[in-house]
Order: sequence, then structure tokens, then C-alpha cells
Amino acid sequence: MGLYNRYGRLKTLMRRRLFPILRERMATVDPYLRSHEMALQKRLSWLMDQYGNPHESLHTMDEVLDWFDCSGVTFLRGFPSTVFGSSFDWDYRHTIFEPEKRGTRLDRLLSQLSQMISDTEGGLFIMIGRKDT
Repeated sequence: MGLYNRYGRLKTLMRRRLFPILRERMATVDPYLRSHEMALQKRLSWLMDQYGNPHESLHTMDEVLDWFDCSGVTFLRGFPSTVFGSSFDWDYRHTIFEPEKRGTRLDRLLSQLSQMISDTEGGLFIMIGRKDT
């Protein structure tokens, strides 16, 4: 399950408040547009998608773990990890479905907050679970 994280999207939400004022000049504030050359139409499409007409629901790791528990889904792994500071071997073909610990509530909070300062500020997080039959 891939969702936008409530904490990881804070910078985007702040920029969204500027969009009605800056409009096309928003490209100077958006980190993706500052680092990528693209045609004007694509740039405008990006701005509208991110700031003009977005519909997003924002969630937390704890919410998803509650959904898993209520639905009888066994938690396997989160990206970023639900254990703060835990690393992952990105040769995931062998490990993506191997269970990891849920971590503590503090672990999960710190892991999510770290998305605000990471280079990839998209705020997307993934939770993998398995429904046993």
C-alpha cells in the first residue's frame, strides 16, 4: 500500500499556500522544477498537479498498522522503515517480503519526520502486508 505521509508532505502543503499568490512563478520555489528542465506545458501541468488542483489523503504508519490489524493483515515491512535508523538492502528481490519489526511509536514518528528533511520530499511511504488465508 503506497500513501502520502502526513508529515512527509508538510513542505508541499506549505508551498501549496503560496500557489494562489505566485502562480507560474511558483516554479522558482518548487525543488523538482528547479532541478529539471522541461517544456512550458509540462511545467504548468506539474504546478497544477502539485499545487492547483490536488486531491490527496494524508496518512501515518500507525493508521495503516491499525488498518492491517483490523483486517487481519500481517505487517511485513515499511518504506521508509518503521524502525528509525534501520537500513534496507535495496536488492529487494530477496528481502522485500521478509518481516521486519514494527518499531515503537517513537521509531515510526521519527522515521516519518525524517521524510521532511530528506532529498526526496515526496512524502510517499509504502507498507507491505500479507493477508493469510
